Amino acid sequence: MAKKPAAAGAPRFEEPDPSKMGAEQRRVYDMVLGKRGKLPGPFRIWLANPEFSEIAETFGRRVRFGSGLSRRVVELATIIACRNAKAQYAWHSHRNAAREAGIDEAVIVAIRDGKKPVIKDETEAAVYAFCHEVLEKKSVSDETFQRIDKLIGRPALIDLMGLIGFYGVVAITLNAFDIPPAGGAEPELKH
Repeated sequence: MAKKPAAAGAPRFEEPDPSKMGAEQRRVYDMVLGKRGKLPGPFRIWLANPEFSEIAETFGRRVRFGSGLSRRVVELATIIACRNAKAQYAWHSHRNAAREAGIDEAVIVAIRDGKKPVIKDETEAAVYAFCHEVLEKKSVSDETFQRIDKLIGRPALIDLMGLIGFYGVVAITLNAFDIPPAGGAEPELKH
């Protein structure tokens, strides 16, 4: 029997309660918690489908931490993807991670405001151009493709596309379930 949809304005999901989880759901909950030390926003939602949650955790961990991309490139691409999707929760979280990774504040602010940032590093500028084109224009020019492919190589380019795709799934989840920024922070993405 299908659950009734939430009433207008009602929360769209309930926080996972480990004491009420079935065995498979609890196994995945413990796995995510054990690997990450916390249960990030989308994983709280994805636990309703343990198989999906487990696959998403493995894929997300791979593209964020197991790729050939530097931490700076990972966080730069992540905030571009979060901004593109207007995912407030993910933006708030990864904006801080981008700062910690050493991304210039002016770059973060420009991305937040939907403006083209001035990026001095050649690889990071190419990453921005690639992400911007694929997300905004839904295609990539030959020039941009050849530049990023030459600078980071094909395996890392595949990782970059996977990272962008992963944060697309994260954003869709957070936006569909109307998850605000953590800790009661004000939404920063205005347009």
